[in-house]
Amino acid sequence: MSEDPGTLWIVATPIGTIGDLSPRAREILGTVDLILAEDTRRARRLLSHLEVSVRGRLQSLHEHNEEQKVPSLLAKVREGKTIALISDAGTPVLSDPGYLLVRAVREEGLPVCSVPGASAFTTALAAAGQPPLPATLCGFLPPRQGPRRRRIAELDVASWTLVILLSPHRLARELADLEEVLGGERRATLLAELSKRFERAFSGTLSELARGKEAEKPRGEYVLVVAPRDLRGGGDADPEAVRAEYQRALTEGMDRRQALRATAQRFGIRRRNVFDLVASDRENVVLVLTGFLSGCSGKPIVGVILPTTGAAASYGESIESGIRLALSDAREREGLPTGFEVEWADTGSDPARAVAEFRKMVEERGVKLVIGGATSAEAMALIPELDELDVVCLSPSASAPGLAQQSRLFFRIYPSDELEGHTAANFLFERLGKHDVLLFTGDTEYTRGIKPEFLKQYQEALGGTLVEDVALTEDGWEQIAAEALARDGVEAVYAIGYAEEILSVVQFLSAQGFEGRIVTTSAFYSGQVIREAGEAAEGILFPLPPFDRTSEKEPVLSFVNRYMDTYERAPDVFAAHGFDVMGLAIQVM
Repeated sequence: MSEDPGTLWIVATPIGTIGDLSPRAREILGTVDLILAEDTRRARRLLSHLEVSVRGRLQSLHEHNEEQKVPSLLAKVREGKTIALISDAGTPVLSDPGYLLVRAVREEGLPVCSVPGASAFTTALAAAGQPPLPATLCGFLPPRQGPRRRRIAELDVASWTLVILLSPHRLARELADLEEVLGGERRATLLAELSKRFERAFSGTLSELARGKEAEKPRGEYVLVVAPRDLRGGGDADPEAVRAEYQRALTEGMDRRQALRATAQRFGIRRRNVFDLVASDRENVVLVLTGFLSGCSGKPIVGVILPTTGAAASYGESIESGIRLALSDAREREGLPTGFEVEWADTGSDPARAVAEFRKMVEERGVKLVIGGATSAEAMALIPELDELDVVCLSPSASAPGLAQQSRLFFRIYPSDELEGHTAANFLFERLGKHDVLLFTGDTEYTRGIKPEFLKQYQEALGGTLVEDVALTEDGWEQIAAEALARDGVEAVYAIGYAEEILSVVQFLSAQGFEGRIVTTSAFYSGQVIREAGEAAEGILFPLPPFDRTSEKEPVLSFVNRYMDTYERAPDVFAAHGFDVMGLAIQVM
């Protein structure tokens, strides 16, 4: 062999037909010092067909021993030994062990060379008749339904073709979950026994494949190629851009029908497509939840899990006030279901405690519907539990991107962070005419959801200039901000963060005598925090107020009047969403 010694070879093996192995792969396997395989019995059969002697050269490398074997294998390569890594079928590492070894050898600066060959990923992608690029190899799905559905939702975050390896033992269940999470109308191709004598393929919707003959009587190995998601007929329009344009139309005084028409014309899509994208959980969730809960027996109990103490208490207290008002209204009009109960719990603003309280409610009281996940952190902690315990969660205020896609049982009322960032950028640049902005950013999931979309729209799309990005977690941020204000004559500020973070910025700007425009995230739209800010809060703008408490229209007018009569103060957005979310819960129970 002409190659220098001390090399780790990644050797692709056939996925069905032995003749697909390349002459170079045969040569490498016949001359290396050591061959690593996940299943040594299958490897022996393959090498026997190739008439390659493996005496003393074949060792196992699988997920249970790879981490322990890496140091000794690394030492062999370092000493000048040649090692070949093979898989049971196809290209190693992609859906098989080997990554840890390859990484270790690379980090040592030692040679890693691939011998290309068969791959179920590229073979299926080329033969499927679905858009080939961009595409994602997703590997096998988790065996349990809850983690499997969460994994499917996580994979579908971009409009890419998905290539998924399916287990024949779980084929029907996996296709059913793919249909449920991705949608029954999604196009896909199911390929079986690639490169073998009885190779076959079936194209159609996920609904058709889930009910096809392969799902009834699985035979062989399967690869599913799923076409990219689209906007349900909406072409290439960006969903968040559509939502932001619709919101902008509403803020300019259009009614809902006019905003739908204007947005559809702006993106060249149908009004129904716009409606599907902008319809909030308030409009769609009742039908979904009613269908899900219709089969539940027992007393109608709603769990309420909120942060009424701790760092997020200002949100939790406002949400609770709205919930209690909704309950009071329902009692007065005798609108509560027979036996209706509410189980309350405080998270202490701690996601782990939120999970503990949630499990306690479900296990001890049999709760099937909870109002919780008030912060994005608590929502992210709760979502994995929902599918496992089969419980619905209505979130009044979590806003991190992609939350609702992670579980079919999670619904939120609050707009997404991405929409808020997009709208804030348009508001500053177009409505206020501010083409230079000083940015203040906290360090939370909320901030990390808003900031990228704001910068993308403000800088890249609109051409705005970022004077400075002041990190509120950095020591001495006040000095950095003061220097930026003095140096550049800043006329506009955008503060991204939770209420307490924004409050510190507002108080700082007031002390500095700043007279420009101050725009903040809607998290500052909390009555308690605004009262604490006092005069410093005057003139602060919220580009995405989810409801206008000065409105003279119903049902906002009645809600505001009822709230002020009860609490002797005006409601904030979190109280409004608390009222809405309990109203939904009562309606579906």
